[in-house]
Amino acid sequence: MEDVAKEPASTQQLLDRVFKDPKTKYHLDLFTKQEKNRLQMSERKGKVRIRCMVRDRDFVAKPEEVIRQLTLIHLHYTLGYPIERLSVEVQVQMGSGVHEKAADIVVYRDPQKLYHYIIVEVKKPGRKDGREQLHSYMNATGAPLGMWTNGKDVAYEFRREPNLFGNLLRLPRVDETEEDVHEPIRKHMLKPVEDVEGIGDLVDLVKRLQEEVLANAGVNVFEEVFKLFFAKLWDEESASDNPASPRSICRFRVTGQLPEEQMEGRFQPLLDEAIGNHPGIFPEGTKWGLSPEAMLVVVSVLQPIRLSDTDMELMDHAFEYLLAPESKGDKGQYFTPRQVVKMAVKMLNPRHNERMLDPACGPCGFLIHALLHVR
Repeated sequence: MEDVAKEPASTQQLLDRVFKDPKTKYHLDLFTKQEKNRLQMSERKGKVRIRCMVRDRDFVAKPEEVIRQLTLIHLHYTLGYPIERLSVEVQVQMGSGVHEKAADIVVYRDPQKLYHYIIVEVKKPGRKDGREQLHSYMNATGAPLGMWTNGKDVAYEFRREPNLFGNLLRLPRVDETEEDVHEPIRKHMLKPVEDVEGIGDLVDLVKRLQEEVLANAGVNVFEEVFKLFFAKLWDEESASDNPASPRSICRFRVTGQLPEEQMEGRFQPLLDEAIGNHPGIFPEGTKWGLSPEAMLVVVSVLQPIRLSDTDMELMDHAFEYLLAPESKGDKGQYFTPRQVVKMAVKMLNPRHNERMLDPACGPCGFLIHALLHVR
């Protein structure tokens, strides 16, 4: 009697073997039937193995690995991210060292894998931990988007700024931006700086920008902050007050594009437009001094703030802070104490329709206090 060849086990049968623990709630509800059918599973020497589509080799099919492969299938086949932009087990630099656990999946913005875009943290079914770990990866790499999943539960997150995260309904497809998957920032949604969580007042904000980004950016900090505020104020001025209008969407914000694309397609045109509408403040053709990467960090901090609501005296203090005392004398710059400025303006008593000239205005102390006096 001839031996009958044993039929290989089906994918579902192999999955049942991998998730055989009755204590494990095995649903994999997040993934479609089509995605599950794309799994490449086999049995060898009594062990179930699964093919990794990124590493192009087989691994023991542990529950967490199965969920990772399903997530990769979702990212590639459903959302459209090409294989060359996907990596697994990516070491994450944390300060001077490397995190003891590698990131499960990283989606890059570019095929060269220079810029992290989406970090995915995978857990086996039933596990609920790992969100803080995902946040640390996103902060360390600058990735704006993250995903946490255990096969049944899922969380999609975006990084507003370091240590401040928000929720998304889903991840963007390869042809979408972040604006397509969560509500864009509209003018009526902007908040005064003191109402934005984790910032304080405008002086605290400027200190933070200088310490975290600007101090080591190799730029004139005063000039770059001036340009940032100038472009941000123009964005607020030019946006519609009608929340239903497409023109109410703010342009001074970070998207999912490459840093260079955002600099060239969003931030530089916004600065050019502001200069064109308010001539005489910056020369035509003025460029940003910040690198595209530094620009994204700074914009992500400023984007939820309504600068036009900021008290002008506080704005004055913020700019004066940027002119560090040790640099003022070295550059032959000497600044009038604020109490003297207030007294001089009061004595001058400027009125409506009068013009005031301060040819060496520095942080505009006299001009700002003259405007406050007239108001």
